[in-house]
Amino acid sequence: TPDEAPGLYKASIVATVIVNPNYKTKVRFGNFTIHPLPETKDITVTKIWEGGPQQKPDITIQLFRNVEGETPTPYREPVVLSSPKTTYTWLDVDERDEAGRDYIYSVDEISDLSNYSKSIIRDGFTIINTFKTPPIILEPETVNIEANKVWVGGPAVKPTIELQLYRNGELVDGRLATIENGTTTFTWNGLRKFDPAGVEYIYTVKEVSELENYTKLEAGLTVTNTFIEEVERVDITGNKIWILGPEIKPAIELQLYRNGIAFGEPVELLDGTTSYTWTALEKVDIEGNDYTYTIDEVNTPENYDKLVSDDGLTVTNIFFEVAGDVVLDDDDKTVDKTPPTGINNYGFLYTTTLVLGSAGLIYLAKRKEEEF
Repeated sequence: TPDEAPGLYKASIVATVIVNPNYKTKVRFGNFTIHPLPETKDITVTKIWEGGPQQKPDITIQLFRNVEGETPTPYREPVVLSSPKTTYTWLDVDERDEAGRDYIYSVDEISDLSNYSKSIIRDGFTIINTFKTPPIILEPETVNIEANKVWVGGPAVKPTIELQLYRNGELVDGRLATIENGTTTFTWNGLRKFDPAGVEYIYTVKEVSELENYTKLEAGLTVTNTFIEEVERVDITGNKIWILGPEIKPAIELQLYRNGIAFGEPVELLDGTTSYTWTALEKVDIEGNDYTYTIDEVNTPENYDKLVSDDGLTVTNIFFEVAGDVVLDDDDKTVDKTPPTGINNYGFLYTTTLVLGSAGLIYLAKRKEEEF
């Protein structure tokens, strides 16, 4: 004891400190510091899937921690939840920091799930992934467009043609159809029926080919080609005969007639020209009846008489000389203008000429009959 051996013992004071378990901070007693026992808890995250395929994708969840007023930072390593697992628990996480401030815990899903939306509820520890239903993309309504080819007349073997499709009057690229002999329709399949505004398209066709001896009619989706029948043609020659008269003949005009009606413009025949030919005239009318072509002299030259042949295609001008032998006076009396001397043979000459001219016309008419 100290009384028995003074100076040989060192005394110490032992103090008993009772620490209130509700203390959240460390306590100092002189040189002594009392640290409160650490308090921990468990944190469980729950995963909820709404919709989607039965097999769910793997997700990665991160735990975050912070004190009030600070930014949450990752705490511990991320964890992976694989289907069908839907929960995970972090054990013994501290409730407070060394200063006694409460920790705030939160979780977040750091996986990128493009087909799911994400929401976090219930104090931040329940993550809900909702399947994004793919938008229903309505396939545009389509229609099949059939073009028709109509042939009217013509040879049995038809030429090859090409049809181009148009939509609302505009050419549709890549929609050119070839139609060969024996084919009268062509169908384009799977064409859009409506425009973006819901208005129905109007489809038409046009014939690209240009066909010889055919006319073309385009009406909507039908193209009609009508054969042009070859029209029988004939050449008509008008003849001019001069009997007597001066050596230089006056110019005359011949008018062609078809079935008695003037056809075309008159033609002029100058001195020395005794015929004119109208070429490629239609031989028959629409009912197959032969046309009758004739000619006539528009104006008979002065001092000439005119005769037209029976076939109507020859005009003869016979010259007569005015001798003044017979004229009419104001009293409708004949006055002899024959010179007092000499013999007037003009009447005889005129009559003879008419006879000869008529004979010549009859001869020409017979020759033409023999030719036909």
